[in-house]
Amino acid sequence: MSTTLADAPVDSKAAEAQPTTLTADERNLLYQCEQIIRGNVTGFYQAGQSLSIIRDGWLYRQTNPTFDAYCAAQFDMSRARACRLIGAAAVLDHLRAMLPSGNILPATESQVRPLLRLSVQVGRERVLDLDAITAAWSEVLRRAPTDATGAPTITAKLVSQVVKKLLGEDQQQPEADALETALGEIEAVVNAAIRTIPNTAGAYEVIAQKLRELARKIEIPG
Repeated sequence: MSTTLADAPVDSKAAEAQPTTLTADERNLLYQCEQIIRGNVTGFYQAGQSLSIIRDGWLYRQTNPTFDAYCAAQFDMSRARACRLIGAAAVLDHLRAMLPSGNILPATESQVRPLLRLSVQVGRERVLDLDAITAAWSEVLRRAPTDATGAPTITAKLVSQVVKKLLGEDQQQPEADALETALGEIEAVVNAAIRTIPNTAGAYEVIAQKLRELARKIEIPG
């Protein structure tokens, strides 16, 4: 999976060489990916994998000129959201491959989100700094308190604190910390609610639509 955080591959010549019309195999792959994205309201890993396949294979080219336009039209999804999901899936793949078997992996997107800040510029692309991400997650596992069974209790706030330390941002940032905590709490509430509904794509789409409607009602102060 690509570790690029840009909205599309930079190789424009390769993109121009692609025929506009999708092959039968590409259409089938695109359909499968779109079903996964629409049916996984909380499954960030599967959604990120599918978005990466669509982006890196230019599978959007028959209906939309850019990946941004495709995400907006098909999923009402912003570029930033799509990039976060793709990056989160890449981080999970990397940690699964690098860490010893049995280690705890990020369980939610909110736990992965701070790790996406660990990136470097390579030519014209912004890519994940995989070594720094491995070091950060290892430190999270080391610092995490354990529950009654001895399992580490990992929170988005702890991950954010570790990343800030690696980036040299040790000073207190109450507003940013409060935002991370709020996002984690919102995600937990949504996950709990979804577990009570029928496990069908239609039910998930109803929840997703309602969340989009609520998001549009948020008023920005000032």
